Formats: sequence, C-alpha cells, structure tokens
Amino acid sequence: MKDPICTRYDGFYLMPLLFSPVMVRANIDGLKLCTRRRPTSPIYVKAKQALEEGLKVLAWVREEWCASYADPANLHRKPRDFYDTPRKDRLRDCRAGYWYRADEELKPVGERFDPPRRWVPPMHMPFDQHRMFMRVHSIELSRLGDMTDEDAIEEGIAGLVGRLGTGFHASAMDVFRSLWVEMHGQWNADETVWRIRYDRPMQGPVTEYITIEQEIAA
Repeated sequence: MKDPICTRYDGFYLMPLLFSPVMVRANIDGLKLCTRRRPTSPIYVKAKQALEEGLKVLAWVREEWCASYADPANLHRKPRDFYDTPRKDRLRDCRAGYWYRADEELKPVGERFDPPRRWVPPMHMPFDQHRMFMRVHSIELSRLGDMTDEDAIEEGIAGLVGRLGTGFHASAMDVFRSLWVEMHGQWNADETVWRIRYDRPMQGPVTEYITIEQEIAA
C-alpha cells in the first residue's frame, strides 16, 4: 500500500478524520454520523472527487493518544514517552504501551493513565494504530446557518449528555454552536463548510475491511 494518509487504490480512497475525545466516544456509540469541517484542507475536495468517480471513500479516525517506547539499544532501560523518543525509534515494534484519551477519560480518576507530559495531538497518530473507520457516502458544501436541531443531533450532540459540562442550552443546535465557537473562536452563520456524512463507524483497522471487500469482489 502507498502512503495511507490520503490516497486512492483498487477502487478505494482513504482519508483521515481528526476527532476530539468526546466525539470519538460519540462515534464509538454510533451517535455521530456526520461531521462539519472548515474548507481549509484539500483533503475533502479530493475525497469528494473520489466519490464522484465511484470510489469507496473510507475515513480512518485520528484521535488523541499516547505511547511509551522501549529503547532498541537498551531493552532494560525504562520506556520513554513520545516526546522523549527520536522519530526513527517510534516504530510499532518498539512500543511498550499505547493509550487513547477517549478511553482513559471514562475511567475512575485513580485508574486513568496520565501521560508524563501531555497527550499527543491526533495529527501525529500513526496509521497503523488507528482503531476505527467509517464509509463516507456524501461530502457537500453546507452553510452553517442552515443547520437544524436534527443536524446537530446527527453530529453526535447526544454523546455529550452527562460527559461534558456544556451548561444549559435550549436546544441541540445551541450546544453545537457553543462547541463550534469553543473550537474555532466564532460562529458565522454565513460560513460555508464541508458536511461529511458517513455510515456507523466500524471498529478495527480499515485495511482488514478493504482486504475482505476485495476478496468478495474477486
């Protein structure tokens, strides 16, 4: 396989989607079937073109994570964290432990893994460690101001109930708007964003799914 970050091959197109811990949990619970992204990356344009060409677009989830690594030169040495390990040594066979923030935040405080420094941002998650993916069926431009409560629910807002202190809001749309402002700094009803709709996320590596699909097609 070529670079899996964003590529096409054998009737499939792979693209990464970054999610916050609470939205990762909403995806795992099957409560989130849509996401909106600002048009700042060419990834979504290329994915839309792939859909129009008849390719199956699969999005693999990048999330906050942390890993510890054994020193290949001294296996008796205490494992190092991501920020103390040279890039050339961050290999799968050197990983001594792996954690997902979305999982750890659901555990009792005393049982959670706390990274030595901080959680590693989603953009640095290696492809071979992703655990979830989804089949994308539409990528369209949409105006933020045209969103409804139903759209906000489709975005996984129900996944925030009891898990995030969002305060009192009169509607699901108000919750979504509050989160959007928290993430992007402002709400502009006239802003046009990519609306990405997908089937219920599936667990496991996307490569195994592709292999099965190819065997069926053969």
